[in-house]
Amino acid sequence: MFLCFFALSANMSANLFEQSKEIAVLRAIGLTNIRIRLLYFYEAFLLVIASSFFGLAMGSFAAYMIILLQMDSIGAGYIAFEFPWEQFGACFAGAIICAFISTWGPTVALTRRSIASL
Repeated sequence: MFLCFFALSANMSANLFEQSKEIAVLRAIGLTNIRIRLLYFYEAFLLVIASSFFGLAMGSFAAYMIILLQMDSIGAGYIAFEFPWEQFGACFAGAIICAFISTWGPTVALTRRSIASL
């Protein structure tokens, strides 16, 4: 998550500065600065949460398959699958924090500039 935060931060900063004209248009048609900031926060949050869910699902599936193969090879019975709820909560909280930190700084820098300079 720590490594992905830096990738997301660099990617969102580059994306926001490339979209400065779009931000100027959004401000010109009446969107407030907080709405623009939230719009890009939602974008980053969706990217992070989707990748977290995918990684959690793939990791859970791989772990379950490995457990099944090990139990089959030693002749043991069925082992119940337990979903890692603690890690799920940590991933969700980390996704919110990473999305907020990676987008808030660049959007504040862009929305403080005048529409004409964007």
